[in-house]
Amino acid sequence: MAASVRNLITIATPHLGLFDGTTVSLLGDVATAEMRAGSPFLRALNERPPTGSVRYGAIAGAAWGDGASDGLVGVDSALASGVLSTARTATLPLVHASRFGGAGMPCDARVYETIRAWVR
Repeated sequence: MAASVRNLITIATPHLGLFDGTTVSLLGDVATAEMRAGSPFLRALNERPPTGSVRYGAIAGAAWGDGASDGLVGVDSALASGVLSTARTATLPLVHASRFGGAGMPCDARVYETIRAWVR
């Protein structure tokens, strides 16, 4: 019997692309270009229909600047707004990585406390 995924929870994932002000990539220039809003890569990825049996959850950080991003990924992008039908979402007072100052995702315990509460 094949294994199946019942829950998929994303943490600060740029479903709609990286925050407009992002100029630095940890993965290199190609990855940064592919993760820009409207890129062919993201368009193709987001056009694929979600799997009906999977419950999607999304966690965003909102501790950067005006609280609209985690410094790398905007809240709407991290919550997959308009891309996935999420069963649960959470926006936490976190930045993407500690290099942005403050508690960084995904290493913060609040992220995992949220996930634990969702999957129980």
